[in-house]
This record gives sequence, C-alpha cells and structure tokens, in this order.
Amino acid sequence: MILSDFRFENPRLISIEFNLNKDALADKTYSISQNISIKKTKDANSAFVQLEYSCGDKAGQPFFIRAVMEAKFLWENIADDKIDDFLDINAPSLLISYLRPIVSSVTTYAGITPFSIPFMNFSKK
Repeated sequence: MILSDFRFENPRLISIEFNLNKDALADKTYSISQNISIKKTKDANSAFVQLEYSCGDKAGQPFFIRAVMEAKFLWENIADDKIDDFLDINAPSLLISYLRPIVSSVTTYAGITPFSIPFMNFSKK
C-alpha cells in the first residue's frame, strides 16, 4: 500500500443544530443543501476545508439538522492545477463520511427513523 500525497488532520465537528417537528407527517423527501468553504494557508501546502450540511426544514418536515465539519488538509508533490480538484471533491467526500454517523445518531436519539446521508457526487456542481 502506498500512502497518498493528500492527507488530513483533526477532523472535527464545528457546530450542529437539530430541531424535531413532532407534528410533521413522516416524509421521505427532504430538502438537502451543502456548502463548502476552502481557506488555503499562505505558508504551506495546506488548507482548512469546512463542509456545512443541512437537511429538512423547521416547519413541514419531521426534522431539521445543520452541521459543520472541518479538517486541515495537507499535500505534497501535487501539481497546483490538480490540488483544487482534491480540495473541491476529495475533501468534502471525506468530511461527509464523518457527518453520516453523527446525523444518524442524532435522528435515532430523537426517536424517529434514523436518517442516513446519501452518497453525494462532489465532482458535479
């Protein structure tokens, strides 16, 4: 096995908001949005990437959740013209994998059907 030249450190949950709507009818269609924030550092081949993910709404759906995950990403031997793809595609793909069990646990503890974040294609804007 060969280690990647693209790596990360310290993925962490920055914030989370959850609201349960007991009066809403169970609905399997949820509004989903995501926002990616990338802040490259000036002194090294690194960047902080945040993924904000939200699902549902506070009025008509059984729940609303908004969570932000962040990690520091570092790289070596990757051409400058390729690093943006790693930060735009690979980094949020990794961060969403950390959010999946959090969202599933929160919805489980709320006493509703556990919600699993679906796979997302970050290569298409």
